[in-house]
Amino acid sequence: MIHTMLEHTIELLEIDILLAAAILVSAAILTYKLKLHDDHADFDKDIILQIRKQQHLYNNKIASISNLTKFCTDYESLSRALNEYVITVESSESDTYMLIHFKNKYLASLFYSKKNEASTKGIFIKYQLRDFTFKTRCSDIELTDITGILLDNAIEASSAGDTIYVTVSKDEKTNKFCLCVENPGPSVTPQFLNVLFSKDFTTKGEGHGLGMSILKEKIDNRKGDIIVLNHTYDSIKYIVFEVIV
Repeated sequence: MIHTMLEHTIELLEIDILLAAAILVSAAILTYKLKLHDDHADFDKDIILQIRKQQHLYNNKIASISNLTKFCTDYESLSRALNEYVITVESSESDTYMLIHFKNKYLASLFYSKKNEASTKGIFIKYQLRDFTFKTRCSDIELTDITGILLDNAIEASSAGDTIYVTVSKDEKTNKFCLCVENPGPSVTPQFLNVLFSKDFTTKGEGHGLGMSILKEKIDNRKGDIIVLNHTYDSIKYIVFEVIV
């Protein structure tokens, strides 16, 4: 009798533990979603602020362009000055306008926040968003996780003055979402690839190196692909991570 009651008590305790664990997991997921929502709200506020700033500066830009004729005495110098001015304006504003039209607002918010984070370290991030309405098997949160891991890895591997290139497009063969992150990095050798996605691998001096293994797991779960290779830009070796999901 006592033995039966003890077994029943243990079963009830096990159920309580499972329920508590489920509640904790649910709470963690809810907290994460709320954080994403807050980040999204901050992103909207920042974008609106950027647009207002551009509107405020619009008259100054028009004045600058109109006064070029007073300082450029011939067609060649005027054409060169206008071209340089347009390139400068486009490079400073294009990211803001691209992110406004981006379908996945959580991902747009991540792009915006990571660019700001990198800029505080003297690192530049250049975005090429070629597909605003991409299709993917991943949820918005999964896509944000995958992208966040790659961007964090790129920022941590870069130094002041470096440029990170991020491209979002559609894979020509499968029409799947394609993300490409490029940053200065090591040579991609067979030995490097063998350990890159292991749980103990890290390119940093500290930490557990779980980011890349988590990345690989998420991509595999969605039957996606990840390609790692090298490119060289201006004599600088870049490591390239291309994810297709």
